[in-house]
Amino acid sequence: MDIRLALPAIVLLVLAAPAMALDKPTCVAPFFSGSDMLIASPSQSKVEVYSFEGNFKMEMGVGEFKEPTWVAISPKGRIAVCDRGTSSIITFSDDLKLKDRIAPPGVL
Repeated sequence: MDIRLALPAIVLLVLAAPAMALDKPTCVAPFFSGSDMLIASPSQSKVEVYSFEGNFKMEMGVGEFKEPTWVAISPKGRIAVCDRGTSSIITFSDDLKLKDRIAPPGVL
């Protein structure tokens, strides 16, 4: 399935779900399992995991982000977060554990 086709439906779900306490989210990335989604919220300096029903599950990478703007998930479940605030890409394993931070020399 082309992810571009799924995003409008996901955005509508995010906007309609009253349980979600998001502030200016910039990116939604669905897990390939179809059960959960990651939402980047730069104004709150965090990435959160929600069910597609709009239920908060957890915050990932606590304290790792300054301004996360984009999230991508590989078919194997690995996660990459683009953090504009630190000029870096932060990677996580499929179990949401921090793996690596990729940044230009001297930035971090």
